[in-house]
Amino acid sequence: MLTQQTKHFAGVKPTSKVGVIGIGGLGHMALKSLNKWGYEVVAFSSSPDKKDQILAMGATKVINSKDPNELVSIKSSLDFILNTTNVTLDWNFYLTTLAPKGRFHTVGVVLEPMVIPAFSLIIGEKSVAGSPPGSPALT
Repeated sequence: MLTQQTKHFAGVKPTSKVGVIGIGGLGHMALKSLNKWGYEVVAFSSSPDKKDQILAMGATKVINSKDPNELVSIKSSLDFILNTTNVTLDWNFYLTTLAPKGRFHTVGVVLEPMVIPAFSLIIGEKSVAGSPPGSPALT
């Protein structure tokens, strides 16, 4: 979960545009917290039928992660992405949605190695990090 410590460490500012991948338990909590902190929050979901429900949770915008056109529409626009999923995704594609100096942070336990091309990080000075998820009390 995105704690105040992670928030500070990641350089996320009140003007930041933040993405959340995986709107389950952790993602739901992240949406609520980020919305209350005043961020513009883009939620990535593979379930387009849940768009209204996700917006009600606090997302500013919902992107269908299975629709390449929607993903391309936010290219280079996010300052920070929080991944709460535990499945292997096209990490490079999510990195392309990061703005220059954007940060990708995972709290989801992905069991397979995350394949991230170095060039995706070098161009735009992007970074990838992770931390254990926090409990609601810690958050």
